[in-house]
Amino acid sequence: MRKVSDVEENRTWIGECVKRPVTDLDPDTDLVGIAHKDRAFLDEVLAGWRRHLVVLADAELAPTTYKSRWGEA
Repeated sequence: MRKVSDVEENRTWIGECVKRPVTDLDPDTDLVGIAHKDRAFLDEVLAGWRRHLVVLADAELAPTTYKSRWGEA
């Protein structure tokens, strides 16, 4: 389950970089709760990426280099 939260963390980071905050994340962090949601949870994670990435323009992503949350560019 850690990988799922990493994916969501990356989506929020991209949103912060391009000044488009991601606010529609499932707030559930309980592993058992997430496991019970099963496929519906994963489908929503993938749908969220599509919702947020499809609207990004090339100019928003390049040539700017964004620092990671741990300070590396």
